[in-house]
Amino acid sequence: MHTIILVCLYLLSNSFPLLYGLSDSLLLACGLIDGDAIDSYGRKWSPDSTYTNSSTTIRATFPYDPSLESPNIPHSIRFFTSETIYELPIKPDKRHMFRLHFSPIPYGNFDPEKSFFSVSANHLLLLKNFNPSFTCQALSKSYIIQEYSLAPLQTHSLSIIFTPSAGSFAFVNAMELFQMPDLYESATILGSSEVVVNENHFRTMFRLNVGGRTIPPPDDSGLTREWTDDTEFLTGAVGMLRNDIPTKIRFKRYPKPIAPRELYASSRYMSNYKRIALAFNLTWVFQVDPKSSYFIRLHFCDLFYRKPNEIAFKIYLNGKVAEPEADVIAWSGGKDVPTYRDYLIYLSELDQKISVALHPSSQSKPEYMDALLSGLELLKVTDSNGSLASLNPLRNNIHEEEEAVPDTKFKKSKTNYITWGACLGAAAIGIVTVVCVIVYQQKKRVNGTKPDY
Repeated sequence: MHTIILVCLYLLSNSFPLLYGLSDSLLLACGLIDGDAIDSYGRKWSPDSTYTNSSTTIRATFPYDPSLESPNIPHSIRFFTSETIYELPIKPDKRHMFRLHFSPIPYGNFDPEKSFFSVSANHLLLLKNFNPSFTCQALSKSYIIQEYSLAPLQTHSLSIIFTPSAGSFAFVNAMELFQMPDLYESATILGSSEVVVNENHFRTMFRLNVGGRTIPPPDDSGLTREWTDDTEFLTGAVGMLRNDIPTKIRFKRYPKPIAPRELYASSRYMSNYKRIALAFNLTWVFQVDPKSSYFIRLHFCDLFYRKPNEIAFKIYLNGKVAEPEADVIAWSGGKDVPTYRDYLIYLSELDQKISVALHPSSQSKPEYMDALLSGLELLKVTDSNGSLASLNPLRNNIHEEEEAVPDTKFKKSKTNYITWGACLGAAAIGIVTVVCVIVYQQKKRVNGTKPDY
């Protein structure tokens, strides 16, 4: 009975009625013609015509195509043939979450591959010469959501301006705007000191649930964020997984909207065995824009160890030490208690990737050799010109290689095949090693000796 009550409380705590700032949220189905629309999550979307008075737009609805992966929004669209402005109400002293939804499907004379446009918000450049169709192709998606966390703007109105490029047009399917808590305070600059970041605007690049499933918006902690599975971004050895019941997670020092309980109920770790753990790094790699600053938040929750200095590990960002001795239990105060660390990294014009790597540290002589991670957020920071715009399309360098190999569902270059072959070979060797070590330890236990960690 006690377990049932806990599960019910968990489900209630993650339901949409408790959405942070629900009373001020604005969900606009752009181009929706008649009345409101309810999505399968139970959210109500309203027509956007109240917030723009442009006479040079075209609105339409379109049927649902079950063959395509589809966002959970009404199937409507608005096209812009000239600059168009939306005026959306905001609180001047609050941070807001803003999302743009794009489903680039052909409609009448509007070919999405010929759509190039820019979007700004109160002079903050969000998108520049953006083509949703190319970006979706680059990400192998049928739709894309651009998400921004906007610092207080000291005004009561958010002016969203769509500007088609010369000879082109713009479009949008939906917009979301709601107040959010200020989750970003300070961050450690790689190789330097801590700086305040709460006045910065951010664009979400990646948000991962490490070691678990993709967490959909209804299961977030009230901010309707999606936390994707991390396996696509792992390189080399994938480590091992630990999972627990979300209701066991205990928030002590941080507000619950930081991340959902489910995020902390899973983690990816290395191994209990010293020889295996020291033989590799846990590494994630992300394709990003050069000459930009990025905010990186790493989420931790130890589901296994109980005392400080049972494990300690190094955290590397692009090969440089960001944390020489990460001790999750010392940071959080106990088992099943979430914690996180924030970092700021700047990439030169030659850098287009960010890597995050973990490796056991022996500096403090911990009891075991291990490392773990529960979640990761990677956000782009506004540059000195007030821009959050990205290259078009995202990850274009990756797909230049993929397009060289025609007629394959998942195209890879010869170099990629060699890399994957090496990884699979290494993984096979690792599995054999694990089995041998386990058998060896079992024999030692039979002989009355302790395992060698």
